[in-house]
Amino acid sequence: MTPSRINFRSVKWRWLVFPAATIVIFGALVGLDLNGSSMGAISAGERVEGLVQGTPRAIRSDEYQLRTPIAISAALQGFPDRPWIGLTPTDQVATAHGGPALEFATILKPQDWGYLTLGASRGLSWSWWWSFAVSLIGCFALIGTLTRRPGLAAAMSIVATFTPYSAWWSSPPPSLFVGYAALTGAAILWAWRASRTTTWIVWATLGGISASMLVLALYPPWQISLAIVVAAACFGHAADQRTPWRRIASSLAVVGAVVALLVGSWFASHQTTIQAIVGTEYPGQRQTHAGGASGSAFLSAPLNFWLTGPAGGTLGASGGRVGQFANQSEIASSWLPLPVTALVMAGTVVIVAKALRRRRLARTLDSVPPAEDHGGIWLPLAVSAAIAFLTAWSFLPLPDWLGAVTVMDRVQPTRTPLALGFACVLLFGALASSRRVYPAWIWALLIGAAVDAGFIAVLAADRIPWDHSQVNAALVFACGLGLGALFAALLHRRTAGPASVTLALVTTVSWGLVNPLMQGTAPLTNDPLSKRLGEVTAGSSNPRVVAFGDFDMTAKVRAAGLQSISGVTLYPDREVLSALMPGQENIWNNYGQYLWRPAGAGEGMKLEPYRGTVRLLHADPCYAELLSVVDPGWVVSDEQLDRECLEELTPTLSVDGQDVHMYKVVRRS
Repeated sequence: MTPSRINFRSVKWRWLVFPAATIVIFGALVGLDLNGSSMGAISAGERVEGLVQGTPRAIRSDEYQLRTPIAISAALQGFPDRPWIGLTPTDQVATAHGGPALEFATILKPQDWGYLTLGASRGLSWSWWWSFAVSLIGCFALIGTLTRRPGLAAAMSIVATFTPYSAWWSSPPPSLFVGYAALTGAAILWAWRASRTTTWIVWATLGGISASMLVLALYPPWQISLAIVVAAACFGHAADQRTPWRRIASSLAVVGAVVALLVGSWFASHQTTIQAIVGTEYPGQRQTHAGGASGSAFLSAPLNFWLTGPAGGTLGASGGRVGQFANQSEIASSWLPLPVTALVMAGTVVIVAKALRRRRLARTLDSVPPAEDHGGIWLPLAVSAAIAFLTAWSFLPLPDWLGAVTVMDRVQPTRTPLALGFACVLLFGALASSRRVYPAWIWALLIGAAVDAGFIAVLAADRIPWDHSQVNAALVFACGLGLGALFAALLHRRTAGPASVTLALVTTVSWGLVNPLMQGTAPLTNDPLSKRLGEVTAGSSNPRVVAFGDFDMTAKVRAAGLQSISGVTLYPDREVLSALMPGQENIWNNYGQYLWRPAGAGEGMKLEPYRGTVRLLHADPCYAELLSVVDPGWVVSDEQLDRECLEELTPTLSVDGQDVHMYKVVRRS
């Protein structure tokens, strides 16, 4: 065949277009040193250095005060083995929010590879965009395998990735978990469908590696709920394809063996740290119960355009709260048009019931069972069951034994929107690829459900505690209606394509309004305090710093390539904290955020509750036990300290109009 006669529609290269485009865009963003960090929130001036566009989000403090500074600090220090993070020499590979490390398990954390190879700034860029790239590619692989339509898979992978929920949560973005879960599901399906033994073993092995990456992302609420959705999709598809149980069992055995080997090796190497975390009152001993989620928060996705603007900034200011929610990340949800989804789930049950009746009738008449030529029936049913279960867990008072059996007792009801939105995309993607023709009365019901989605969006907006005068009810209704109508349009073979593309465009715009675009790490690394600390500590072998100030100060200490023993302690070191604060285990045996305050000379260290996980820690920087156990080399403070062991560095630094005093810790005989 001559090149001019090649039928490009039949070439499988079209399946590579979307992943290749994703990789190219990812590479370009990393090359340009761009990221979506909100570190600009710590800048007091009107102009944020390095901000290309958008608004830094103060609500993302876990990202710009904790995760990003810790990673930058590790990279600038050459990836120390166990740096001090708070009052613990921290095993970073075994804890959430830990930075990059030169350790074998980092092979299973691709989000950290950029720090190891590209430096602190482009490492941040790699880490930020990897979460979205792996989600796009993973969702494309899974949805494409389920639907066999690359165009639909590409559009729906965008819808699954750039949800308001993934836009607001950023430490790391939840899309990282979606990507690893989807890749795992796709690899398992490819293993089940492979015709050669070596091929299915390879795919099953890759599925085990991806599942291990999901485990080492270290946030059970998202991991467990996503695993339920992916398992439902895989087994539903296997039932439709009549995959032999022997292949299913053997493939899953290989996946399990790979996970056991990789995760088991990680567990054995970091057992002490894991036991320390599990032994904490929070989060180790935290177990949750079903029910109590806020319906308004779960259905708020159409409101994201207002959440990104001035109205979102008024959350909690109107004197009320929706349950425990009063900020943009807690309010944010994934795309879940409830009336349309509920109608489709009910219709799926009816379709399955009719199909089973036809099969029973065929067996009774001793004839060949009818082929299901209108698409699979078990995949949408299985995904619908997952949606029903997660929804029930979120809102109904289910028995505790059910949570223990399903491990859902580690999933707060408020953390299920990520998996629910992903399941919704899988459900509608599967139905969009079928060839079913629905009667006119079904479309009338769907139109009514889309209208209901508009009213529900208005109701959700009315119950959210913000300045309602800034929220146009008519536009809210239109957004809810539009979302419901677009999902309903996915069910018609002629409108599925345009509807999926439109959804992808709306999703991308909604996500883009949330995320700022930064170039480099200037707000942290170019801050006067960070730069001065880097200068005065150059050549010192002691990077440990006590910071008496707010969490912005501790972030700047870390951005200078130093180790702040103030701020967050990711998990308690029993030996250290027992020596420093004896008799206070009930307070420090937690994930703790410590705001340090100067205590009187010679006084011991004392913790007291403040708000949430934040505690006030009153400490004398020259306390003998602190100098002995922690051995800090430097002290920075937003108020002047007069202590024997401190040698003040001059001149006093002025940061954002406030004096910051810097001291070197000296040992006097």
